Amino acid sequence: MIRHFVFVGLFILLLASPAAAQGTCSDCVGGGSDIAGALFQGSATAWATPEARLQLNERATALNTLSSDAPAPSIAPAVADAFAAAPNARALLMQTEALPELKADLHSRWTTRGLPAAEAEALIDALTGLTAQNQVEPEALQTGLDAYNAAVEAAPPTFVTDPAPSFLALRHALVVLTQATP
Repeated sequence: MIRHFVFVGLFILLLASPAAAQGTCSDCVGGGSDIAGALFQGSATAWATPEARLQLNERATALNTLSSDAPAPSIAPAVADAFAAAPNARALLMQTEALPELKADLHSRWTTRGLPAAEAEALIDALTGLTAQNQVEPEALQTGLDAYNAAVEAAPPTFVTDPAPSFLALRHALVVLTQATP
């Protein structure tokens, strides 16, 4: 009985604590096990350096041109699979202004699985156009990461263990953008 309470306490602590830097997201597709406790960290100031901006823009270009027919060598195949399973996630990142139908679809998919409506809306707003025109603004990336983290922290365990494919695809995109950058 005590061991059960300890396990539950550790699980809740894992969900609630802002963890260290993001993982590699190697198991994003097909499960949400990496979401709990794997929140993003970063610095808009560090991403504003010329080197970091160049890396961000190269990664944005790779994400925007990614297809199952022509995978980018710098992008893991799991990312292409995630975007193929959730084309609306990619459209959200690429469009400077998300269409109402796109926003409604993502909002519905996430809230149906338990994500609170306010966090779903904030995440959609923060990620709209993040990689548009193959450019990533450091402040916009930081806003997107903050909105993602807030969504994960507000999500019930059922959402974290069984997230919508579009949510996982967006997580993949954020991992790609933030890998090996400050």
